[in-house]
Amino acid sequence: FDEDENVTSSSVRLGDTENPKGSYELNGGWQRSFKKKGAALDLDINYSNNFSESVESLEEQFFNASLAEIGNRAYQFTNQTDENSILLGKLDFTLPINDSTELEMGSHYTVRNSISGFTSESATGSNDFTPDTSLNNKFDYLQTTIAGYATFGRQFKKLGIKLGLRAEQTNTTSELITTNEK
Repeated sequence: FDEDENVTSSSVRLGDTENPKGSYELNGGWQRSFKKKGAALDLDINYSNNFSESVESLEEQFFNASLAEIGNRAYQFTNQTDENSILLGKLDFTLPINDSTELEMGSHYTVRNSISGFTSESATGSNDFTPDTSLNNKFDYLQTTIAGYATFGRQFKKLGIKLGLRAEQTNTTSELITTNEK
């Protein structure tokens, strides 16, 4: 628009997008019961992974105020990928001490990984595409958590108490791979 708010130029951007996606999950478990009633050792392992991609082809035309095409058409090709995975492991032990007292202990381990990437190539007028280095990037995020806990519970007729302690450590690492920044 000019200062009188008249249209001086415009553009039309058309795109074609494909979005393939997929995911899966694996679960496993094992349990051991002991001679003492209620005593048990449980192991659970879960793994999940999901993937998505967005591939886009774009074409942009430019027009003057009379809607006549001006300049060269601009082309862009982009590809965005995302992959996320989670591994979770738990080991829990329950030990009834007597009819009113119970001890529970366990550990948890989690690994989360997320990788995202984006690439772009552009061309003006011809189909000689060049990478858009200021837009292209790949990012990797990793989080690892390990935890241990113990609880002690006791029932007194209608009143019950449960005391617990949990210790947890989480480490995260992130890296912008394109620029090697951590």
